[in-house]
Amino acid sequence: MSRSEIRDKVKKYTQKTSVIFWISILNLISFIIILFKNDLTYTLGFASNILIHGLIFKTNLNIFTKYLLSFIFSLIFDIVFLILAFNVRKGKLKPLVITFIIYCIDTLIMFFIPRNLYLLNEKSSIYNILTPYAVHFVVIGYLIYLLIFYNNIVKASAFNKNNNKK
Repeated sequence: MSRSEIRDKVKKYTQKTSVIFWISILNLISFIIILFKNDLTYTLGFASNILIHGLIFKTNLNIFTKYLLSFIFSLIFDIVFLILAFNVRKGKLKPLVITFIIYCIDTLIMFFIPRNLYLLNEKSSIYNILTPYAVHFVVIGYLIYLLIFYNNIVKASAFNKNNNKK
């Protein structure tokens, strides 16, 4: 594989990493919708945020403090994922692996969130309940794809270096 082909693969890889940016954007959109709907039935964000929001909303704090704390936690998760996304885009493996691990843990958390923390109301549908699971599994699948793609680039690059030495 030539250097230009490897460069093209790296360019494609960095374009494909935008999904990590979208994870943060969906989490922020989820928080904004939660803010205006005053419940957690729209949950395309991180499951850990759903858990934290649910726990905060079950407290006796005033409503402003509840939303402020929820916003701060959402912002922390978004900032962490944006930092990871920028580093993954630079072609670093460690942030991609960290992103994958965090997202897998977040998916596991989803299975252990007590249903009463979702603040589900009578209008909740199967869509509200299943969509977060579907989104998490699709993202995990895509992160696995990125790990494999990255591995292929590294192998191609190593192969190219070995052939140039001969």
